[in-house]
Amino acid sequence: MCGRFTIKTDEEGLKKRFQVDFGFTTYHPVFNAAPGMNLPVFMAGTHKSVQLYKWGLIPSWTKDANIGFKTINARAETLLEKPSFRNLIARKRCAIPADQYYEWKKEGKVKIPYAIGLKNRNPFVMAGLYDSWKNPEGTVINSFTIITTQSNELTASVHERMPVILNEQEFSFWMEPEVRPSDIMELLHPYPSEEMHLFRVSTLINNVANQQAEVAEPLAETK
Repeated sequence: MCGRFTIKTDEEGLKKRFQVDFGFTTYHPVFNAAPGMNLPVFMAGTHKSVQLYKWGLIPSWTKDANIGFKTINARAETLLEKPSFRNLIARKRCAIPADQYYEWKKEGKVKIPYAIGLKNRNPFVMAGLYDSWKNPEGTVINSFTIITTQSNELTASVHERMPVILNEQEFSFWMEPEVRPSDIMELLHPYPSEEMHLFRVSTLINNVANQQAEVAEPLAETK
C-alpha cells in the first residue's frame, strides 16, 4: 500500500520537472503527507494545471464521506472490478507528485519506517484516480486515490505492495484524455528496482503532526 509520502519539491521545482502551472497560490512542500490532507495532483487532460484534492477517494455515488479513509489506495489488479474505481479509469485519471513514499517493516515487535524513492533523487509521479462528491449541504469535495501494484525486488524487502510510479513516457500517456482502459492497464506495473533506493527514517514520521523536514531525512542509507 501507500499510506504516507513526501512532496518536498517546491512549486518552481515541480513546474520545471513536470511542465505544469498551478491553479492555486497556497502550495507549500509537505514532508509528511497523509490521508485526509489536501495535496497537489495533476489532472489527466489538463496536466498543465495542478489542483489540490483530498487524499482518500469519495465516490460520487456514496452517501458516506468516511469511505475515503478506506480508499486511499486502489489495487491495480482489481480496478475494473471495484465499484469505487471501475468507472474512473477511462475519464478520471490523475498523477500525484512525490519525492519519496513510506512503508513500515516489522522487526520483532517494532515497526521500522523506511523512505523509498528514485536513486537520482528526482521527484516522480504516482498513478491515481479522482472523483467529485457533493455533501448534503451542496459542497463539492474533490478527492483522489493512489493506485498500487506488487512490489519490485527492492521494495518487497519492506512491503508487498508499492504505488504505481510512472516514468516520463508513461506519465505523458497516462495524462492523455482519450485512451482505452485496456491500454492504460498495461502501465500499472512495478517500477524497476535498479532505479530506486530505500533508507530508514525517524519514527517521527509515525505522527502526522510532525511536518518538519527532519522526518524525511535518512538515518542510514540502506539500498
